[in-house]
Amino acid sequence: MPSSLFSRELSRITDIIQRGLLEMRQPYLSCSWGKDSVFLLWCMLRIKPDIPVVYMNSNYAFPETYALRDRLVKEWKLNYVELPAAVDYIEIIEEFGLPDVSRNEAQQKRVVDILKKNRANTWSQDNGYDGNFWGIRADESRARRKLIQHKGDLFCSKDGLWRCSPLAHVKIRELWWMIDHYQVPYSAVYDKTLFFPRHQIRNAGWLTTDGAAHGRIAWLKHYYPDKYYLLASKHPEIRSYT
Repeated sequence: MPSSLFSRELSRITDIIQRGLLEMRQPYLSCSWGKDSVFLLWCMLRIKPDIPVVYMNSNYAFPETYALRDRLVKEWKLNYVELPAAVDYIEIIEEFGLPDVSRNEAQQKRVVDILKKNRANTWSQDNGYDGNFWGIRADESRARRKLIQHKGDLFCSKDGLWRCSPLAHVKIRELWWMIDHYQVPYSAVYDKTLFFPRHQIRNAGWLTTDGAAHGRIAWLKHYYPDKYYLLASKHPEIRSYT
């Protein structure tokens, strides 16, 4: 990727961030410590170094995710806020089943609302925030592509909170090119590439089975056998995916 394209892409991201800052009186940045949100955080700090960085901790992230969090909170001197999970994810599994194994689309939407959307919205409104920046991209999924096509990269939702997606139009390969070019740190989870190239690896916690039929469980068993066997002891049905 030529350096002129790096500059052009970074300029587009910067323009979206600045538009978001013009609309929002008191924004924060949602961070999962995955590749997208860390790259967005790096971009954001160049413009607004005091932006509150909010992480909803599931307590089931990979060890490498927590290691990156601890490193960057200190090295980047972040204005950091960590929110505990609204409910224990094990309770979610007991009620709604396992994603891509025994959970349907409607159940999955409900889970996302419980774990992320409702929790974040309530916290935002209770603490005077009027919106957030998040690292979603159109090419991540059909649902996110439809959201961005319909709402754009900056919009005010029905609950009155602004959503700004500076990476909305960035393709996955472009993202990795920029991460490498600008030497932006990322979780070592993405270097576990025996089963998938890094652009197909997800930083979702070890309890999730998203992508079970596409090798996610085999990947978990290989790299995190202790986590796999713990999950399999409670949900033996996942053994059929390895």
